[in-house]
Amino acid sequence: MTSEYVWYVFTKDDPYTNRVVSEFIRATIDDEMPEVLCGDGQRRRMWRTSRQNAEQLWDKRIKLGLQLEIFNQKGGGTVRKVTVIFTDNFKNGKKRINKPETQKKLF
Repeated sequence: MTSEYVWYVFTKDDPYTNRVVSEFIRATIDDEMPEVLCGDGQRRRMWRTSRQNAEQLWDKRIKLGLQLEIFNQKGGGTVRKVTVIFTDNFKNGKKRINKPETQKKLF
């Protein structure tokens, strides 16, 4: 499953986060991706990386003070933001509590 996806780290154009990510994935500024058109219509400059690297960076973001979001692309499909899959609630399988579709009227 992982091999058919391309993973990206978006550093929100923060110079410190850019430097940390480039060192972590052993890249240079020249390796940074050009602007990538995302599913929401915005163009972003992102680092291409593996899912494992993206997950490790996400897990270290608070300790290192990183500003980042994670995106992926399946095959030649749309580049989409998938940061939510790295959150603790998603990893632990917690479900979002929604209002019932039909609520009983009291009056």
